[in-house]
Amino acid sequence: MATPVQNKAEIIERLGSVDLEFIDMSSKPKWSERMRVVARSLKREVRVYRLVLKDPRTPRPAKVLLGLAVGYVLLPFDLIPDFIPVLGHLDDVIIVPALVLLAMKLIPKEVVCDCRRKAEKIDE
Repeated sequence: MATPVQNKAEIIERLGSVDLEFIDMSSKPKWSERMRVVARSLKREVRVYRLVLKDPRTPRPAKVLLGLAVGYVLLPFDLIPDFIPVLGHLDDVIIVPALVLLAMKLIPKEVVCDCRRKAEKIDE
């Protein structure tokens, strides 16, 4: 049987994922409210990635992969041009998250948890 969770940081450490925003699903949240939650989570994740890149404990291959993900988002051109229906936007949806996920798997969990805690402190 699982032990009870003491605080939010412990939840994050156990799950090893993004900081969760809990929404009361008994009343369906408005679209704008959901978008605000997504934007806040995305902003926090970007902050975590920046902290991870600065951390000296982060392995070089992970830094390279995160750098490639950021570079791919910022490049003015894509591997598959956006004017090609579906495939043009699909490469952005697949390549960037795949690079980020692969990089995060290479980074020790302690580093990610420390960076999430630091990002939380910045948010407060």
